[in-house]
Amino acid sequence: MFFRNSDTKGFTLLEILIAIAILAVIATMVYASFDASIKVIDRVDSDADIYRQARLILTRLSEDLSMAYKSKGNVQPEATFVGQDGAVNGRAQDTLRFTSLSHLRYLPDEPASDFNLIEYSLEADPEGKKWALLRKEEANLYSLSVTGAGQHVMGEGIHSFNLRYFDGKTWLDRWDTTNQKGVPWVVEIEIQFQEPGGGQRSFKSWVELALAK
Repeated sequence: MFFRNSDTKGFTLLEILIAIAILAVIATMVYASFDASIKVIDRVDSDADIYRQARLILTRLSEDLSMAYKSKGNVQPEATFVGQDGAVNGRAQDTLRFTSLSHLRYLPDEPASDFNLIEYSLEADPEGKKWALLRKEEANLYSLSVTGAGQHVMGEGIHSFNLRYFDGKTWLDRWDTTNQKGVPWVVEIEIQFQEPGGGQRSFKSWVELALAK
């Protein structure tokens, strides 16, 4: 004859359901914590990328502007400094084109001089949703074509690009050497980046042009 041990107990259905519910709550909490951590990491990476691009743009543009060339007499090539005030859908989208002494020759036989023609402008992607700041440089000002102009993307995800020019008395939204003499004393640069969350991050700098005076 076999006897059943009365001390042997199993899990009831209710206990199993409670255990499953507890595990589900724990899993949900772990997932929520993990998801929040991923979002924080993505936000930090996005902020770091925006700051990196802003630093690159402001540094390079400041170097180019600080060496902006001012014509004296009939010296060739003749200087150009044209800042156009533009906007698209309420966003500042200025364009700047000027001659500078910032070009560095790395090859002795390179068909270029210390003078260069530089242009900064915004350009949209094929869908027109994202804007990038482009830097174009023509290192041979005596070239009969523009095929030698190099183009580089300085930053992406740009919301707006605004420039102002100080003539010694007044801040102006545009500048043209055909109407104004020489180059401005100071250029104010303001760049806004589009953040993933929908906001904008602004950066501003001022550059004094050494050859303006």
